[in-house]
Amino acid sequence: MQNTNEILVRVYTAPNKALFLIAKSMLDNAGVEYYTKGENLDLAYGGELVIEVTQDKLNEASEVLKDFIKGEMKSENPEQKIIELRKAEFNYALVIGMICLTIILIFLAVLFVKC
Repeated sequence: MQNTNEILVRVYTAPNKALFLIAKSMLDNAGVEYYTKGENLDLAYGGELVIEVTQDKLNEASEVLKDFIKGEMKSENPEQKIIELRKAEFNYALVIGMICLTIILIFLAVLFVKC
């Protein structure tokens, strides 16, 4: 949870959802805590996909994303880029699945308690 005294610094603005997911996955894999803006917005209506970090994490996040932001992922192999995207998509789907499972379990627990 973000402390109200913490100042967030924009570390990356993604031009599309795919690059946004890759950047998030890279930060996740490096263990860097970040915050997002616009993740649930429809980009067709002018939304922005933004990743922000606290000032104390700025250097670490910048280092993780440095090559990616320059457009040169660590591997120039296009197949590696596809693998990174698939990992990001999988992580996103896994989170959604866990949320759905949690909701179902809560529903079943409430139903069981009422019986």
